Amino acid sequence: MFQFLLSAALGRTWARLEEDQSRAAASSESADEGPGSGCCPAIRLHSMRTRKREVEESGEMEERARRIVETAVALAEEGGFEAVRLRDVASHAGVALGTLYRRFRSKEDLLVAALDLETQAMARRLEQRPVQGASELERVVAFFRLTTRGLVRRPNLARAMVKAAASGDPELAKQVASFHERVEKMIVAAMRGPNVRSTRAEDAGQAEVIESRLAYHLNMYWFALMVGWSGGLHTQHDVIDGMKEVTDLLLRGAGRKASGEPER
Repeated sequence: MFQFLLSAALGRTWARLEEDQSRAAASSESADEGPGSGCCPAIRLHSMRTRKREVEESGEMEERARRIVETAVALAEEGGFEAVRLRDVASHAGVALGTLYRRFRSKEDLLVAALDLETQAMARRLEQRPVQGASELERVVAFFRLTTRGLVRRPNLARAMVKAAASGDPELAKQVASFHERVEKMIVAAMRGPNVRSTRAEDAGQAEVIESRLAYHLNMYWFALMVGWSGGLHTQHDVIDGMKEVTDLLLRGAGRKASGEPER
């Protein structure tokens, strides 16, 4: 009797193992190649479960990071740069201080992340509703007007984010560069307008280089004005008027069309 039960149990065990291996093999065929793709089904199944767990943990960490940044934004809106204390951010966000430090090393790091989120949101809005204007100058000036007003509508937060981005911390260089690159792409989009004309590949390559350099210098000038605004040196109108003047000068210097001159 014991031998019969043992044989039956072993039979069920082998049947389940074969079924598990069949399912793992079928899943691995439809999944992308990854670690363990050339191994036996059991190892592939373990690898798939490990990747799934890593994805879930990564998603949870990103959700915590977003909550931390949103909390820092709320504190900065209320009290500016000095109000963003990491211990307070962790407490209000409902996370351990160690969890916060694993993702953000300083308040500047947090505020640069907030600036990046703000810029991403602006980029999405401009994709849905591009700036309007009959000429390149009108569109670029409209872009800087919208961007400046969008930031300074929450002055405490804007000053805190600009101060963080201008802090000169070498460890934030990559994040700050990402912010500037995003702004430059939006400037180029404003230059081109909603109806981009097709040109020869040779001419298009040269045009892209010129647009890229113009966007770089316009962005640097705008950011310098924003730093001045954050320190009380300029008003919002000074920033907008200054960008209108420098955009006109740079576009004319590059041989672009003047204000009011329609594009064909």
